[in-house]
Amino acid sequence: MPGSNKELIRKTDKVDSRKIAKGLKNNDLNCIFIPDEQLESDRQLLRSRVKIVRDTTSVKNRIKAFLKIKGINIPGEYKSSKWSKKLIAWLQNIEHNNISSKIAFGSYIDELIFLLQKQMQLDKAIETLSKSENYSGNMLLLRTVPAIGLLSAMTLLTELGNINRFQKQDHLYSYCGLTPDCHSSGDTERVGKVSRRGNIFIKTVLIECAWVAVRKDPALLLYYKQQLPKMDRNKAIIKVARKLLNRIRYVLKNKAEYQVGIVE
Repeated sequence: MPGSNKELIRKTDKVDSRKIAKGLKNNDLNCIFIPDEQLESDRQLLRSRVKIVRDTTSVKNRIKAFLKIKGINIPGEYKSSKWSKKLIAWLQNIEHNNISSKIAFGSYIDELIFLLQKQMQLDKAIETLSKSENYSGNMLLLRTVPAIGLLSAMTLLTELGNINRFQKQDHLYSYCGLTPDCHSSGDTERVGKVSRRGNIFIKTVLIECAWVAVRKDPALLLYYKQQLPKMDRNKAIIKVARKLLNRIRYVLKNKAEYQVGIVE
């Protein structure tokens, strides 16, 4: 029996090898995209900023919780300053009843200052990268899309890589996590919520941009309103994100500036 099993495995391996060789010869196999070292490094630069922003938000929430526990209210003059230097200076000068409270709160402030400095460094590095030969041309094209800024454009360019590697729209939707989960059983097929699979960095950026796009592009706003009677607003904005992604694909593939839709 052991000998028979080994012989069967050898025959199976030969068959699989022939199928792979034939597929390579006929160009029938789909290759997996592997980013080069430079593109992967550029991705990590953008992703590190996402993580820094996430950590900064956590620290800000801890500071707010600390102030709430202590019954300390931020003065009205600082509430709209979005964590300016003046607000941070005010936080540093808060008087504490004991040394433990002072040390604990001070650690939060020190961490916040450190993270804000790192975010500033990353922002400058990303801006410099956007002006490089690899990105400057496509950056100018994407910035014509009314919803896309520098950071969102660089996220799209680094995460997507060469847009021409997506031969079909559905492949692009799937990669970006904008396809619904489908559950099949016999002759029944149910379409569920948007899949959790796909590139979370692109998906997040596209949804954020879609909310901006419906305010700036009349055609996308009309499309969004047409979806609302059929579904809730969160599902409707996913459909807008898909349409926006399709337009981004067109801009990059055809090297053409974005045209804002006109509703007559």
